[in-house]
Amino acid sequence: MSVFAELKEKWRVTKATESAKMKNMTFREKVAYIFENWSLEIIVAITAVALIVVAIVWADNTTDKYILSFGIVDSELNGKQMDSIKADFKEYLGDKSRKNVVGIEGNLASAGGTVDVVDDYFIYEHQQTSIMLIMSGTMDCYLCPKSYVEFLIDCEGLLPVKDALDADTAAKYSDAVDLDGMALRVDSETAKDYFHYLPEKEMYLVYTVTIDYPEVVSRFTDFVFTK
Repeated sequence: MSVFAELKEKWRVTKATESAKMKNMTFREKVAYIFENWSLEIIVAITAVALIVVAIVWADNTTDKYILSFGIVDSELNGKQMDSIKADFKEYLGDKSRKNVVGIEGNLASAGGTVDVVDDYFIYEHQQTSIMLIMSGTMDCYLCPKSYVEFLIDCEGLLPVKDALDADTAAKYSDAVDLDGMALRVDSETAKDYFHYLPEKEMYLVYTVTIDYPEVVSRFTDFVFTK
């Protein structure tokens, strides 16, 4: 007999025995009997439950949660500038929680992008990185040129604008919808400058099929268009 089976049988016998003892007791007598004979077991059980609850709360309060992850293709962002954008967006949201994290992937390039000499394999690697980020559910949206939008559409990695945003936000930027409803065109030179985007490249905002927090993505859209 396995250990589990033995414990199960022991519990069955104990339960039957104790039930027989308490069968003719009043409610108060049963309570007194349980605390007199099972107080240690009760304390252990309560302590175990309390420890589990504390562990769950601790894990919830200490684990980072990515509320938004976005990629910028053809940007000249450095680490310090990325941190500044993250902080600006958190402030825009009014989110002071340290565990709520904004992620930026700023080392992506397209043909004719951020490097002087680009071969086909280099571009292929960056495209595959983008697809892997989408497939792994770790990318919500991209700021990128038209050629990159078309690549992501071909890979079926994007949501139409109307499906990615809440109704009010989608309506607000309906005039910017482009590329058969799959992207928002960002014409603001100020926005390009803020994101350190190559000034000669057109910039589109697109949304992936793996968005985790649609409400945050809608706020990020406002954030981009207010720049």
